[in-house]
Amino acid sequence: MITKDRLKKWSLNLLAVLIGLGMASVFLLGLEFFAQYQLKRAGQPFRTFASYKTAVAGRLGLSMSLDSMDPLLGHQWDITVAPPNLVKNHLPFIVADRFKIYLSKSVRDKWEEHSRMVDIRLTPEVLAKLERPFIIALGGSTTDPFGEYHIDGREGSWPEELARLLEDNNKPGTIFNGGVLGYVTAQELLKLLRDTLEMEPNVVISYDGFNDFSYYTADYQYVRDHQVNVYKKMLGMLEEPSGIFPNLRAYSKFLLKKRGKNNDGREKLYLGRKPTQTAEERLARNWKLMHAICEASGIRYYGVLQPVFGIVKPADDEHVGDQWNFADNPKKIEAFRLMRSGYEKICETVESREYLADFTMIFADEDDKSIYIFDHDPAHVSLKGNRIIAENMYRLLTNGGLWLP
Repeated sequence: MITKDRLKKWSLNLLAVLIGLGMASVFLLGLEFFAQYQLKRAGQPFRTFASYKTAVAGRLGLSMSLDSMDPLLGHQWDITVAPPNLVKNHLPFIVADRFKIYLSKSVRDKWEEHSRMVDIRLTPEVLAKLERPFIIALGGSTTDPFGEYHIDGREGSWPEELARLLEDNNKPGTIFNGGVLGYVTAQELLKLLRDTLEMEPNVVISYDGFNDFSYYTADYQYVRDHQVNVYKKMLGMLEEPSGIFPNLRAYSKFLLKKRGKNNDGREKLYLGRKPTQTAEERLARNWKLMHAICEASGIRYYGVLQPVFGIVKPADDEHVGDQWNFADNPKKIEAFRLMRSGYEKICETVESREYLADFTMIFADEDDKSIYIFDHDPAHVSLKGNRIIAENMYRLLTNGGLWLP
């Protein structure tokens, strides 16, 4: 028989257990937030509660990753979800072999079916319909043709603005935008060899700098983290970032790996030799290789060093830390310091080679607040910035004699 005293005793015991569990949960939750903070400070991936589910589906979900992965280059656009063709205020374009191609007015006037052509193949028949000279743009997200749909505050791209300038100045030509977010010059070099040469372009421009120097650059220059994650997932090496206390688990693994006590399986994948060159040496070498390949193929090549807020312009120095919250991320401070040092060295290289152009100061006379998208990173720019880049590209091509008087 259950007496009142026994019931009271059980109730007190249950309350004690619940209080203990509550205190343990609060303690573990505190550790989870501490681990999240430490991962952020170390520049490692961390999860907010709102992003657990989307992180699994978007970054590491196997089927979705495979849909948006280029086996050789690491990332590609899923053209099935590409924006519609005739976007308001954008030039008409087609998507062909993952290039976004801005059609010249003369081609649009006589090629009515272009508005229905998305992700077609660049066959000789299709290329024959386009107006020469062919100008191909390569680069990362600062060139990316679909970047305006993924980066807050960004509109258009400099290749689109360059196409607009050609039209406004009655210059013939077709602009092919082959930029893909996250690409570095090593991937552009492969894209040049694989996708570009057979199109027999007249000009190739690669717009680079930030990605080659930033902390996003992989140890293995021809393999991106996106590829590695997919391969690990397929081989069962990769743990999902969801579940109970993902940051605490991730931080524990991070500490073990730092002390050499954890092998996450990366060594089981052969990803090529690790580069021994510095970032600026690799950038200069990749530009040199792209120039040599283009020169051997009768193609004019320009490697362009992009501007980055706070890197070159002295007046920006005092504002850099405020804009990018350096106080919260020591690793970001170190990365920016190394980038600045690398930029100083690569600027000297750019001055010594005729096929390279230094655009680091093209915003020197502008109000930075109207150029850079400060809530993203120190390299992405607004529509005004893209137009200034395009104007400088147009002068580069004109002064190079692409269009004869």
